[in-house]
Amino acid sequence: MFGADATVYVNGLIVTTLSISNKDFINSNYEFHQDPNNPLVAVTNAGTINARGYVGLLTSAVKNTGTITVNLGIIVLVSGEAATLDFNEDGLINFVVTEATTGKVMDRESNVLRDLIYNTGLLRVNGWQVQLSVARGVSDVARYVVSQEEARGKCNH
Repeated sequence: MFGADATVYVNGLIVTTLSISNKDFINSNYEFHQDPNNPLVAVTNAGTINARGYVGLLTSAVKNTGTITVNLGIIVLVSGEAATLDFNEDGLINFVVTEATTGKVMDRESNVLRDLIYNTGLLRVNGWQVQLSVARGVSDVARYVVSQEEARGKCNH
């Protein structure tokens, strides 16, 4: 969780609640999976994240009420219980969700989240793109997958 007073300045940032084996990490095989012994939890940003190249939030659910700004890069908000991360030749990132979120996801206060990706914050990209990615199964038809409550997302090209 990035609280309301949090301010982050980085070149690139990947935040996840999913697990990766040491062997896969060392071999640059970035395959992330939900640990069945851990609960499904969300990554939450209420603060300000500034990056030069990329910001990737990969977890069972993502909640952004803060500001994420990337210059000449990409913002990727990804919901799933398994995903693969690729670093592109241009220094950007790409996630492929291989397993959908199927269980109940809790926030920090143990509330069940209805949305897998919830954004009322500001997503600002100067130069590339914003991606919101969710793998969805048939059982998810009653669930909101992506909730963009205000038109605050902004892309400058």
